[in-house]
Amino acid sequence: MNLSEEDTYLLLNSLNFKGQISDNLKNAYSDYKLGKVTDFSLEMAEEMEVTFILEQLGFSINEIGTFLYAKMIVGVLSYLKGIPVRGIVLTSDELIEQLNNKFSQFYLDVARNDLDIGIKTYHFAIERSILAIDTKKCKERCIQILGECYDLTDYPKNAFLIATYIYGVNKKRDEDELIRKRISIKSDSLTSKIN
Repeated sequence: MNLSEEDTYLLLNSLNFKGQISDNLKNAYSDYKLGKVTDFSLEMAEEMEVTFILEQLGFSINEIGTFLYAKMIVGVLSYLKGIPVRGIVLTSDELIEQLNNKFSQFYLDVARNDLDIGIKTYHFAIERSILAIDTKKCKERCIQILGECYDLTDYPKNAFLIATYIYGVNKKRDEDELIRKRISIKSDSLTSKIN
């Protein structure tokens, strides 16, 4: 069976991928943006955060590849946090090497093992979503996250850069929260000593 590019596009956008990439995910993302849902699992919250950043970078939420790419970036983020994925911890260099090999264990895990789709289909869907990027609205945000000489088609490199950006923002937020808690505790103890 030989499908035209348009037929392949329609097929990819109509597949449910075992219920993981569906209208439910788009609806969850919509609710996330409106602040309606606060009880996401950690992984789902990270996926929503990544999807939000992808949308800021010009990706369309009407493309299945955008959500597949978000799952990829969440996987990269797990490795950056030092969380063992399937019992394996990768260094940044090992992770970059895996990301640059389209048939690496990383992609096998994300596409085949997590989503039960082919690796080629997985990459094709992401590449299709890259073709649909609205470049007019993303330049400033792209420079902020991906650097001055960014290339939107280099999605393995960009996945690493986006995950690194999110990791840094979250780490800073956690550190700020810890400082606020310490100040609050000191303030409370001073207040109780005065009274």
